[in-house]
Amino acid sequence: MHVVATAGHVDHGKSTLVKELTGTDPDRLLEEKQRGLTIDLGFAWLDLPSAGRVSIVDVPGHERFIRNMLAGVGSVDAVIFVVAATEGWKPQSQEHLDILDLLGVTSGVIAITRSAEVSAEQLGAVKSEVRSKLASTSLSGAPIVNVAAIEGIGLEAMRSALDESLTSKPLRKDVGRPRLWVDRVFTMKGSGTVVTGTLTDGWIRNDDEVEILPAGKKARVRGLQSQKRLVAEAPPGSRLAVNLTGIGIEEVERGDVITTPGRWRVSRSFMAKVRLLHGLAPDLLRKGAFKLHIGSVALDAELRAIGEAFVGGEGPVFIKVSGPIPIQSFDRFVIRESGRRITVGGGMVLDPDGASLPLKTKDLLASYVAREGADTPARMLRVILDDGPLPTDRALARAGEAMGAEPPDGVTAVDGMLVNQEQLDSLSAKIEEQVDIHHRASPMETGLSITALRERLPDVLLDAAIALLRAKGSVVIEGGHVRRTSHTPRSLTQEAQEVMALLEESGSTPPSIPELRTLFGPALIGSLEREGKAVRVSDELLFSATWLNEMQTALRDHVSQNGAFTVAEFRDLIGTSRKFAVPLLEYLDRKRITLRDGDHRTVGPAA
Repeated sequence: MHVVATAGHVDHGKSTLVKELTGTDPDRLLEEKQRGLTIDLGFAWLDLPSAGRVSIVDVPGHERFIRNMLAGVGSVDAVIFVVAATEGWKPQSQEHLDILDLLGVTSGVIAITRSAEVSAEQLGAVKSEVRSKLASTSLSGAPIVNVAAIEGIGLEAMRSALDESLTSKPLRKDVGRPRLWVDRVFTMKGSGTVVTGTLTDGWIRNDDEVEILPAGKKARVRGLQSQKRLVAEAPPGSRLAVNLTGIGIEEVERGDVITTPGRWRVSRSFMAKVRLLHGLAPDLLRKGAFKLHIGSVALDAELRAIGEAFVGGEGPVFIKVSGPIPIQSFDRFVIRESGRRITVGGGMVLDPDGASLPLKTKDLLASYVAREGADTPARMLRVILDDGPLPTDRALARAGEAMGAEPPDGVTAVDGMLVNQEQLDSLSAKIEEQVDIHHRASPMETGLSITALRERLPDVLLDAAIALLRAKGSVVIEGGHVRRTSHTPRSLTQEAQEVMALLEESGSTPPSIPELRTLFGPALIGSLEREGKAVRVSDELLFSATWLNEMQTALRDHVSQNGAFTVAEFRDLIGTSRKFAVPLLEYLDRKRITLRDGDHRTVGPAA
């Protein structure tokens, strides 16, 4: 279903054209009928051969009601832009065109109304002027139709042109999180609170629980009506009246959003791409007081252009608004100056989480802008590469997608986060390496503490990488430690037995202390020394105490039979090399087990 809005200067025949096209008078207020002036939004519908049933939102043209006009065109697919042949292009014609251009409305039909009241020459001049005004805007290719609504002239041509315009327009995408900007609130006897708006981004069904943002209040859908017909459910793109139960009329207002709970986050500040109209300078943004119009809400806004990146009236702007709003990347908005009540610019949301991030640089802006034209996977990948890792809901909001969207190739969902797969793989390999090093150094321990791992690898992806390794079965978390699945901590007794067996087996040529530490850990080596089971003779060498005692006995026997001995004789006696013999003799000298006299030694009193 498509939604079409009217636009154009006050009293150029918008409501009359809608009434003659649809058979419904969109002016619903008594004051509107008395004054012949549209004040608030009016609604009608039209059946077209190819596009089907189309909702029409009739907006006021008077400059005093521009806020109401903005509330009506925020979520439309196309426009019927009206210019009276009797008056031609007027101030509100230009402002309405500026607004539609800023909102990116590209489909529609231009109706030259009251065409029967002017000469052919005047009609041609008006059409030429209109075409010139449209030339550099989003509606430059829109067809122009001459209409005299009351006389019935051009109505079929209008229907045909509108049908053709909408046929090529894709239906609103269902991304699984409905958003209905409320543009009208009223109560009906026997029904209670009713809100109306244009539904986008998802379905709403009878008996759904809904959330009213930004307040976060809950209600339930009691009934749905579209174009005065009761419906059980409504798809995105529907013009809809929603009967709510569980909430009073005073608790909801124009500018609120009806959605399903938990689907949208609200923002108070965001990064945007802004375009200023008609050569206005960026200095204006620092000085003025502004209203930001998005959806059907209008909020006070503070705007700050981002340095040198704002060039030629267009660039990145940091925007802070007076209240929370549920927005996502690629939402469009309009900016009006409060004092002069004129439209000064508008743009597109780039990053709805501006408050939680540092301001983007000029180089990074290019990446944000590039997301606009990309398909869903490319946008998602770009978001994660530039901004990630991010909680899934934030990543989807920045990519303009809904919960449930599948991560593209190169992006992985882990523990509620969307992360860059390549970065995650690299970090996972580093975690495995650090855990393996710890197992070798401290095989008796359960594993590497997560605290120590954070100190070694201070990366925001650490928890996600650990979660991925756990899912793969590569590591286990146990008591705040990370260990390899294949690692079983050895007991101290087992470890001690293995070390002593190795020292006794190697005898006079033991492994070096660094090698033993790598194999068994420093704690165990120190424990064996304190218990007297092993003896450190130098910074590099550790001997079995049993072997050391046996060596001393053999040395005493050798001296008693042969007298003083040299290093070479000692080396041969114990069956080793100078690498081991020299530090061992130096240890014996320090302990007065041997006494040195030049190149010879004998046993001392300690022996």
